[in-house]
This record gives sequence, structure tokens and C-alpha cells, in this order.
Amino acid sequence: MPRLRGLYKAEIGRIPVLGTAMRLVGFVPVDRANRSSAIASVDAAAARLMAGDSFVIAPEGTRAPGDDMLPFKKGGFVMAIKAQVPAVPVALHGTAEAMPRGRFWVKPGVVRVEVGAPILTTGLTLDDRDRLMEAVRARLTEMLRR
Repeated sequence: MPRLRGLYKAEIGRIPVLGTAMRLVGFVPVDRANRSSAIASVDAAAARLMAGDSFVIAPEGTRAPGDDMLPFKKGGFVMAIKAQVPAVPVALHGTAEAMPRGRFWVKPGVVRVEVGAPILTTGLTLDDRDRLMEAVRARLTEMLRR
């Protein structure tokens, strides 16, 4: 049965209850300080994509302090290309107000989730990862400006 998974920074796995819960539901930790471990995590996630699971990734790796997006990490795009699955941009509107960066509690408010059209990866190779990353970034920028 397909399931929704996610990538998360390995440091989050050290949070007692949260880290255990993420591992139990099949989320994949990424140790960004250890390149070979990070590559192994991306490969494991790509295998799950090929098996039919879906992944939620935060391409910036963290929340931006303002309205501008931070540079994207490449792992999620490598996963999509290796698995030959589409990248689906999802824009979150109102999250900075509901939970500003640095806070660990949510303020009441409205958060709108906008799902964009899939960007196909069929036939792409790892040499195309920057192009895919830029296509997703452009689509998200357009969605966030609406």
C-alpha cells in the first residue's frame, strides 16, 4: 500500500518523541554533514518512490526567515530523477504568520495549501537535476506570488 513519507534533517531525529515517530512511519533521515550517508538516504528514499510511496520534501531544507525562498537542496530532485517520478510543487501560504521561524508553537491563523501541476522527470538524468530544481523553483515562485 503506498504511503506518504518524508525526508528530515538527521538532527531532528534526536528529539525524543518526534525522532522515534518519524522513524516508525518510514521517514528518512538525511545527515547533511556526511555526504556518503546523505547519498545513501537519498538512494533509500528513491527506492521507496519506485515502490509507489510518495515523499514530502522541503527543498530549502529549513524555513526561510522572510518571504524569499532560500537556495534549494538537491536531494529531492535527485530522488525524483532516479525514480523517474514527477516533482509536484506545493506552495504553503500563511505559514510564516502561523509559525514564524524560531518558534515552536503555532498561532491561530489560516494556512492555504496550493498544489501545482506535476513536472515530469521521464527521461531526465542526474545531469538534469539543476534544470529540474530551477523549474520547480520557478513554479513555486509563481504560485507564491498569487
